[in-house]
Amino acid sequence: MKERGIYGCVVATTEAAFGVPINPHLFRDIAASWVVDMTPENAGVAGTILGHINPATTEDHYIHASQSLAGERYRNSVDTLRRSLTTSYKDPFKHRRRS
Repeated sequence: MKERGIYGCVVATTEAAFGVPINPHLFRDIAASWVVDMTPENAGVAGTILGHINPATTEDHYIHASQSLAGERYRNSVDTLRRSLTTSYKDPFKHRRRS
């Protein structure tokens, strides 16, 4: 199979499987972004995985901040705090009427 044929097969297969076409180069972007999102302490590994000599290349072209992931983590933290406060103080978020 030639390069163009492999490219077409990957795009068609990912579109059929996920509803979104993903080209082979985008797998690099996904891998680097995943490493940084899931294990920020290993962000330096992303450039090595991609074969970049200069870390700035990875940062500039492959690593994208995941606002949705950050939002999810924030919401989970707030939910955990609320549950712990509810356990300790019954209903700390109930509106209190002034006397």
